[in-house]
Amino acid sequence: MNTAGQDYDLHAGNLTNNPAPLGVRTVPLVSFSGTQSSYTNPWNGTHQFNFACKHTGQLFFPATNGSTVTTANTTPSNSSVEHYEPLENFLGDIANNTQSAYCVITPDQYNDGHTALSSAFTYHGTTYTAGSDIERIAQLDNFCSIIVPQIQASANYTAGHTAIVIWTDETEGTPQDDFYHTLTEIVLSPYCKGNAYSSNLNYTHSSDVATMQELFGVVGNTPTGYLNDAANYSNPSSGTPVTYNGSNGFPGQVASGQPFPGFGTGTAQDLSDLFTPGAIPSGLPGLSLTASGYAFNRHTNADSQTVTITNVLSQAITGNIYLVVSNLSSNTTLNNASGTTVNNSPGSPYVTVANGLAAGASVTVTLQFAAPASGVISDELGTLVTTVAP
Repeated sequence: MNTAGQDYDLHAGNLTNNPAPLGVRTVPLVSFSGTQSSYTNPWNGTHQFNFACKHTGQLFFPATNGSTVTTANTTPSNSSVEHYEPLENFLGDIANNTQSAYCVITPDQYNDGHTALSSAFTYHGTTYTAGSDIERIAQLDNFCSIIVPQIQASANYTAGHTAIVIWTDETEGTPQDDFYHTLTEIVLSPYCKGNAYSSNLNYTHSSDVATMQELFGVVGNTPTGYLNDAANYSNPSSGTPVTYNGSNGFPGQVASGQPFPGFGTGTAQDLSDLFTPGAIPSGLPGLSLTASGYAFNRHTNADSQTVTITNVLSQAITGNIYLVVSNLSSNTTLNNASGTTVNNSPGSPYVTVANGLAAGASVTVTLQFAAPASGVISDELGTLVTTVAP
């Protein structure tokens, strides 16, 4: 998305197949759709396009969209622009082994199984009726059949350093949010159990969050270190049959006996059951955070805060440890930042804590904040995240 005639032009409403470069490209904060003869969808060959912001969670948080809570920044100067690459650029990155450590692909709604094309779609010799559910599935399968092999052919994947997670974010029918409506989630990795293994455990989207925290060693400033619902196991299967009637959907469908088809028999916090033993860390790095109040220095016109990081494990942590301010408030800056993160856009500042930490040991760092021009500094402790580098 941009304002200069490449990709989607916010002002003219045009779409082209030319990926917009940095300096022109913007963060895709506006949904857009239409039909245009000058554009050809490379994944289904039609001229229809339909991008929906709602399918990209990072676009809804100021910490990851380069905007403020009240004003969307759709200019090329948005500091998060470099984190929203056109898909064509991503394919170049995986070919050159220059991709980010964590990538989210949000397909066009005509490629993700959400919206059926207005015309019939032919896939593998079969023509699917326009507007039908089976056509939507064919569109999704077609997209995955093109993208997934390219990722699997990349150097990172063949070296065993990559996992591909394919999942949808909603179901059809009413009620949608119960364990009788399950979502598709497929995980591909050299470390997966393989052989079309199907887990019989219950999962939620938070299971993926917990898994990513464990893989990347991200510890949030919460009692458990997990972020919100990622700390919880999924709900167990219910022993009570459920009858759906005309008032809540699926007339005559009775969930008699357990488990209901697609309904797991056990609980899970992360996706460990899908992988070989040891592939997913058994928990988060044992790091705890405690912080002092703020001290104001009139000479430097700065506020400082002392943060103590403790390794509560019985063994040493060998990786580098950083303290990341992932949602710094707008009325101050972190003066002693070591750099900016690439996974907490728009460039969350961090300080280097230590290169490893012995069992039971603590290390103290001092954060130095610019004093706000007005008011008092807000409580920044709630925005601290500790990341242990792999």
